[in-house]
Amino acid sequence: MNMALAPDARQNVLRRIQDYRPAIEAMFRAGEVEGADGDRLAEAKLRSTFAAVMGEVEKNPALAEAEPRSLLRAVIEAAQLGLRIGTGEAHLVPLRERGEMKVNLWPDYKGLINLAWNSALVRDIRSEIVCTHDEFEMLDGGNFRHRRTFGDPECKCRHDAEAFYQGIRGAWVIVRFTNGGEQPTLMDWGQIESIRGRPRRDWRRTPWATDPWAMACKTVLKQALKLVPRESGMAPNLLKATLLDDHVDSGERLNYSALDIDMPSELLEDSDAAAVEAAKQLGNPAQGQLD
Repeated sequence: MNMALAPDARQNVLRRIQDYRPAIEAMFRAGEVEGADGDRLAEAKLRSTFAAVMGEVEKNPALAEAEPRSLLRAVIEAAQLGLRIGTGEAHLVPLRERGEMKVNLWPDYKGLINLAWNSALVRDIRSEIVCTHDEFEMLDGGNFRHRRTFGDPECKCRHDAEAFYQGIRGAWVIVRFTNGGEQPTLMDWGQIESIRGRPRRDWRRTPWATDPWAMACKTVLKQALKLVPRESGMAPNLLKATLLDDHVDSGERLNYSALDIDMPSELLEDSDAAAVEAAKQLGNPAQGQLD
């Protein structure tokens, strides 16, 4: 259970936000943030974003202990991708990296789904986890038949996080496209768990501990989206969010040039700032590609 945020910690976070507010506000007013076109919209978006951030800090005081620039970088990443903090679309996750607590942005399944609706390509997305007591049958052509178990007192993996890890067998996603096609994707638990455990981090401090159902479905959804050609019309922010989440899964540092995310130089770490400046000098920043 999280402890209450101490008043001095709250003031410290607010002071840090004010320190970097001019750079962040300039980005919002420059139209580089989803839904912030025009000064009035930019100001409203800025206020609602910072209110949501403070709400998350109140719920998870560990965010107040993290390196402040990392918190604000995560906020800008979410804003540029069109993911709303505090709504379940994205999580602010404090994790220790090289001896220092830093905040990572974790796009959620709900956030990826909402970004997919912005694509002219996607008509429908269905997903489900497969539990031990479910009936599941593989069919020809990569399709499958799944019958969920309801009312079984032994099947608690759909509503109990601890039971989830005892009863999960896998998860599936079906992406249906406006042209009539569909992409069914299935992963067993071993495949999903291998992605969850890639970074050398304690997953118990991540959404995998509190919302494993959505995290499992998101992992499969990302694999399905990687099979969609870039030129097919998939929403750009959905591609960026998927790339960003791949960095989270791998534990690698973010390359903002490759992700095509604009970040105020005041918030960059020294090595990141050098990389961005080098890309500008070359005049040809790398463009992210889905594996």
